[in-house]
Amino acid sequence: MTNEYKNKSDVELYQLLAGKRKKARLAFDELYSRFSSNIYAYCLKVMGSEDSALDVFQETFVRFYSSAKKEKQMNNVGGYLIKITRNLCLNEKAKKYRDMLPLENLQLPVYNNNYDNKQLVDLLQTAIDDLPAEYREALIMKEYMDMSYK
Repeated sequence: MTNEYKNKSDVELYQLLAGKRKKARLAFDELYSRFSSNIYAYCLKVMGSEDSALDVFQETFVRFYSSAKKEKQMNNVGGYLIKITRNLCLNEKAKKYRDMLPLENLQLPVYNNNYDNKQLVDLLQTAIDDLPAEYREALIMKEYMDMSYK
């Protein structure tokens, strides 16, 4: 790698990713050398296993490289990489939980003590059903399965 790329800022290198193939490759290599160890450490800490961390790590840099063709301007390359990594980690962890608990088959207990309680339970069930899946799952796991929000 030439000194020319080592002396460029992260923002300049990111802009080069959208250019010609050879320059884009050299710019990517330099950005990779600057950020890869921190990104991998983050993946490993969040994912907990080396295999999962490697999957997220690789996907992070694939998406990062692809984004350079779409994004017009970048002010914080390191922050952008962490944002991609964090989202991928969260998605991967959520996917594992979705696979463990099919919410469609979960029946919540209904107590028929009186009309007011039944009406309240029906109202709560409707509200829970209207929540986005990630929030619904977290609420059900916390309130009905005595799990923590973490």
